Amino acid sequence: LPKNLSEWNDVKLGFSIRSKDGVLNGCCGAIDGLFVKTNRPAYWESHNIRAYYSGHYEHYGLNCQAVCDANLKFLFFGVVSPGSTNDNVSYTYTGALKETIENLPDGYFLVGDAAYTVTEHLLIPFSGSQRDVPENDTFNFYLSQLRIRIEMSFGLLVTLY
Repeated sequence: LPKNLSEWNDVKLGFSIRSKDGVLNGCCGAIDGLFVKTNRPAYWESHNIRAYYSGHYEHYGLNCQAVCDANLKFLFFGVVSPGSTNDNVSYTYTGALKETIENLPDGYFLVGDAAYTVTEHLLIPFSGSQRDVPENDTFNFYLSQLRIRIEMSFGLLVTLY
């Protein structure tokens, strides 16, 4: 993760360039979770084997949390929790990442998907009936232009491994 304001500004500039007309100026990262398939843990490896099974993916795995910059470079990647844990809960286990995001200066934020809880420094799209409001739909469009970077980072990662 960037260590000072100058480094955060460099990341912010990359996202500003990718935001149509610089509408979402202040983005300094895109965050999401990645489910990584694994073998079923042995009993001696975990007392709660069921926690590693994701009904959504119908497989055993791990929940990894990641943040990338606008150039698809990972700024943070952590194997955080068992595969059945949702992204919002896994995010609370990231420790230094969560603390860093919560302590960003005013006007700096990360973008994530609707699995997360919106905060002053973590923006998520409007969902449900809220997205039908024209202004909210416009916001979601601009947010999506930046959030797609983490999906692209994951795409590169899984293609290479």
